Amino acid sequence: MAISFVSEKNVNLLINTCKNGRRILKMKQLPILILFSLFFSFAIYISEMLISLKIYDAPMNLYALIQSTDIFSDCILHINFLQLFAIHILFKAIIASMIALAIWLFISLSSNIIFVSAIAGVITAIELLLYKNISAQSNLSIFKTFNIFSLFDYRSISEYNLVSVFSKPVRAEKAVWIIVLLIIFIISALILISANRNYPIKSPKKAFRILHVLFDKLSEFYAKLQSVIYAGRFETFKIMHIGKGLLVVIAFLLIIGFNFNTNPLVFSSTEAFLNDYYEEYGGELSEKVYKNIEKMRSEADAVESEYNFKSEQYASGEISLEEYELAAAKNEAYDTQRKAVDKLTEQIDRIESLSQKGIKPVLVNELGYNNLFYSQSNQTQILILICAVVILFSSVFFIEKGSNMLILNHCSKNGRKQLYFKKIFTVIPKTFTLTLVSYLSLILQNNYLYKLGNMNANIHNLECLQEINLNLSIAEYIILNFIFEFIFVTVVGLIITSLSAFMPQLAVIIISACLFILPSALYMIDIYSAKEISTSYLLNFNALILDKGISIGSFIMHYALIVFCIVMLVLSNRKWCLTKER
Repeated sequence: MAISFVSEKNVNLLINTCKNGRRILKMKQLPILILFSLFFSFAIYISEMLISLKIYDAPMNLYALIQSTDIFSDCILHINFLQLFAIHILFKAIIASMIALAIWLFISLSSNIIFVSAIAGVITAIELLLYKNISAQSNLSIFKTFNIFSLFDYRSISEYNLVSVFSKPVRAEKAVWIIVLLIIFIISALILISANRNYPIKSPKKAFRILHVLFDKLSEFYAKLQSVIYAGRFETFKIMHIGKGLLVVIAFLLIIGFNFNTNPLVFSSTEAFLNDYYEEYGGELSEKVYKNIEKMRSEADAVESEYNFKSEQYASGEISLEEYELAAAKNEAYDTQRKAVDKLTEQIDRIESLSQKGIKPVLVNELGYNNLFYSQSNQTQILILICAVVILFSSVFFIEKGSNMLILNHCSKNGRKQLYFKKIFTVIPKTFTLTLVSYLSLILQNNYLYKLGNMNANIHNLECLQEINLNLSIAEYIILNFIFEFIFVTVVGLIITSLSAFMPQLAVIIISACLFILPSALYMIDIYSAKEISTSYLLNFNALILDKGISIGSFIMHYALIVFCIVMLVLSNRKWCLTKER
């Protein structure tokens, strides 16, 4: 909404020629933006409430005091739930307005939407990292309290939190909202002043002149950077800048970053014990492993025998209650070790038989790999990737029409056939990069949470992959998954690119969303009838072969997708190269 209020460069010249720079225009746009922020905040919040009511099927008393629930039992605000919801909606709208106004101001000063959006993305990412990783006890906790993301959290208005302002204790939420409202007022005033004094020929004075000079220098640097990155690759420049593809990539990277969980997992006592054991003894089976497991089993059995003996003595009155409780506590402490030994023994019995097939048995910590390779592990990752591909390639051919170059292209003998192939081949490096970033984030996330190890081990050492009829190492299997995903993401990208030769960008996005995004979204909410045509299932090699096995019949939909892609490429080529303009 903020970006839509920013006029094109040539229109800005006309607007700013007026004596007051069409200040009244900005004054009309400001309340529109704020009202839309309120509308979207209301729509999102109400939809969340309706979803909650649907899931839990529980009546809601909107007039009950919020202290009626445990979560708000210590809240000092004497309000009911209806008032609380209204406050949440209003506050979220105010924050959204503040962010939109800040982006609007910087775009109006720099006239470079991509550059300002990139800066906003970097700042947002920094804010998220500070919000997720700073503890309340840290000396830097002020960056967690005064943070964009903490403002969207209900606790910012319901918790009793004091901050020091000029050595005086002030309630944090009051300080936060005073600052937010003050920022909104200042930014709104700056937008109006900039509109009033931003003459096309006469340079603005004082602070605005400094800001303009700064943004001009940054824009020059950005233009030089573009010339280096896109040297000899003008089709990439068209997609990334004329088609606003860079905004899509920035949004894609931000979503990937936001989905990266930096919070450490809480393991059960047995899992924590096993994690330490695998770290020390993981690897190829050796005599050392057998001896260590036997030693742990003997220790646990000895403690259990001692406990049973003490129980008999306590029952017959030979020992005191304190001695019995001490033996019981010791036995309970060894229960974790006992469960770990049982699990290790079961795993070793399973992988020992691999040596008969000529496969080296390796003791692997399977926890992380179970999370990485279960059938729905990267559904969300693939869906986000396909969304980015749909938007990014929906304008590849339509860009020419938008810039009035289509008639000129069609005047040439072969309709600029060479240009057609340049556009098609431009798709491949982008799908490779997006797929690599997306898939790497999944691997790094699991490695961060679980510490993936022994990647050179055969996949049959993992219980989740032991039924797969492939003789590969874990690392090779991960690469195979990536290659499969990249190939079919590219096929999807080429289909979307071909569609853009026949229809406008919005129509391509709608049709592509129905073909590739909607079935995946339905499958993700457990509507299994959409499974067979869901891209999040079809592009996931691991889920596919675990479900169907490796056979020609397992890949029928993939053959159909490839044939459809070839047909669309042929048709788009004829449309592009054989159309004559008179």
